[in-house]
Amino acid sequence: MQIAKGMLRRVDELGRVVIPKEIRGALKIECGSLLEFFVSPDGTIQLQKYQKLNEVNDFANICAKTFANIYQCKILVIDTEKILAVGNLSHKKYCNKKVPSIILDEIFNKKSNTINSEMLPKLFNEEDGGLRQGNIADIFLINSNGDVYGAVIIIDDSTQKNVMHGIGKFVANILAEYLQ
Repeated sequence: MQIAKGMLRRVDELGRVVIPKEIRGALKIECGSLLEFFVSPDGTIQLQKYQKLNEVNDFANICAKTFANIYQCKILVIDTEKILAVGNLSHKKYCNKKVPSIILDEIFNKKSNTINSEMLPKLFNEEDGGLRQGNIADIFLINSNGDVYGAVIIIDDSTQKNVMHGIGKFVANILAEYLQ
């Protein structure tokens, strides 16, 4: 979302500021959402929606890279908005990339445990290779104390589906435990 010029809001006597509806909608900020504030040296205040998985970002990267290299598959760790970590994919190209809403809906609203080959190109570029007709991505929710914070997505075209399923479940459980 691009705002052409600044929006003015008055601070009330308790120090509260109303975030404009357009911004709340674009950033999916709902009543009860946690927000993080940052102040830069030049006095600029930055505000972003808090994502608990950001706390384990480095650990998620280590897990994704390690398991993807050992088992020769592609792994993504996502929060509820963007890609946090990748294994056997370009970190620069994919990390912090926004996950298309059609895929987020499939994962978090429909609680699907797979993404079919028609939806994969919405997430990947063709030149990354390994995405062939019939590929399916297995999805494992990162669920800690009943709250879903993200998902581990494993893409593999091998016949070792049971092994890949175990790896996906394992990585998701490790990240969930790390969040507790």
